[in-house]
Amino acid sequence: MQELFGYTLYRSSYARRAFMLIGEGNNGKSILLDILTQWIGEENVSNKNLQDLEYNRFSVARLLGKHVNIFADLPQTPLGKSEVFRALTGGDRLEAERKHRDSFSFQPYAKLIFSTNKLPPVREDEVDAFFKRWVIIEFPYQFEDDPAKRKQILAECTTEEEKSGILNWALEGLRRLLKTGKFTADEGDSAKIRDRWMRETNPAYDFLTTYVERDPKGIIIKKNLWNQYIAWREEQGLPTIERQNEFSQLVQTLFRAEPKRVRINGERQHIWVGIRWKDQDRQEQEPSNFDDDDDKYKRLGEPAF
Repeated sequence: MQELFGYTLYRSSYARRAFMLIGEGNNGKSILLDILTQWIGEENVSNKNLQDLEYNRFSVARLLGKHVNIFADLPQTPLGKSEVFRALTGGDRLEAERKHRDSFSFQPYAKLIFSTNKLPPVREDEVDAFFKRWVIIEFPYQFEDDPAKRKQILAECTTEEEKSGILNWALEGLRRLLKTGKFTADEGDSAKIRDRWMRETNPAYDFLTTYVERDPKGIIIKKNLWNQYIAWREEQGLPTIERQNEFSQLVQTLFRAEPKRVRINGERQHIWVGIRWKDQDRQEQEPSNFDDDDDKYKRLGEPAF
């Protein structure tokens, strides 16, 4: 946190990082952001959410001349693209617009800081650069909801004397950041951050990566995989469900599995080739071989799967 406060003073996107403060309510996220806002000055802060920055063509202009962009309680609207986010965190020049005025180009240096109870959904094919740009900061503890106490803490932390002390503390963090070239809390592992993000926002991803693995010789009957997924969702208390074709697309994306229509013991079946259950007992319930009738179905004009 010391490095984060210091980084907001630096008029450069040197570290190429954004920050996600995550945790259930009443855990200090909001008051911390209020203290940061009062300390650095409201005139140096914009308040646009991540979705607005991507989709609202006038939002980026609000970051002109700002040291930090803060948005508490990020909405759960899915993030469909991340080009603007990557440009903002990378310090790239951007074209910005204001209503009824000419567009202009500028190089933003506002640090993006968001808070949320849970991560917003992202695309399954989101690029690694998106995940690598995040420093996720956990707020694991919850406190009593006391507005009077909150007001008192904010007042005590934003006196001129305290602001001066925070400045010295923040500069120490900035010096450390510039010396090491990275944040102490920065995992720097896009694969690890992607896995966490997808597990927390995509139940199908969570199920598949927990119970299934790639095996070029592996076979799972498609209806078995789907039925096990439905049962797992019910156990997890998950009410909504994606369409089966979306689930199938994810199976192919994650494991490069191949769907086939085959005969097993004389019965037509739809199967996945290239995956297996991690649990050996469950895998033993699946077929070990099949008659590949794909070519015959294609000749008859039937879909192969």
